Amino acid sequence: MIRQEDKLVLGCAAKEYLRQLSVIWTSSLSDYNRVVASNQFPLPVLGYLMWTQQWLVMELKQIDRVVHKIVVESGGRHPCNSKALLYMPRCKGGRGLRSVEMEYKATKIMGAARIHGNEDPALGMVPEFEEQAARMGRRSNFKEAAKCAEELGLELDLEQRKGLRRRVENHY
Repeated sequence: MIRQEDKLVLGCAAKEYLRQLSVIWTSSLSDYNRVVASNQFPLPVLGYLMWTQQWLVMELKQIDRVVHKIVVESGGRHPCNSKALLYMPRCKGGRGLRSVEMEYKATKIMGAARIHGNEDPALGMVPEFEEQAARMGRRSNFKEAAKCAEELGLELDLEQRKGLRRRVENHY
C-alpha cells in the first residue's frame, strides 16, 4: 500500500527531475553529453529519495514515458526507434540512458543487501525490524527488494555474502 506522502514526494521529485531533464535535452550539447548529463545531474534528484520511499512501478514507468517523449521532441532520437536502444549501454550499441524504473529496483535491492550485511551494532536492530515487518505483512524494504529482484530475474539471498544470483529457468 502506497502512502499519500510517498505519492506527494514522488510528484515533487519527478517534477524537478523532468524539469532538469528538459533543460539538458533542449541544450546545444551533443547527444553523448546529453545522456551523460541526464544520468549524472537530474537522476540523483529521484535517487536520493529511493532508499526510503515506496513507489508504484507503474508511476515510475510513466516518468520513463515522459523522459522518452522529451528525448524524441528534442530530436534525440526518432519516434519509431526502439525504446530498448535508448536504455541499452553504449558498449552494446545503445544510448546509455538510465531508466528511472531500473534505478529504483537496483536501489531497493542494494539497500536491502546493505542493511542486512551491516555489522554496525548501532544499526543491529534495523534488519530485525525489517524481517519482523515482512513476517507480519507490513511494509518492508526486504520484501520490496525481493519483489524487485524477482521481476529482474534474480534471486535475492540476504543470508549469503554475495546476495544475488541470476535465476536459470529451463523451458522444455
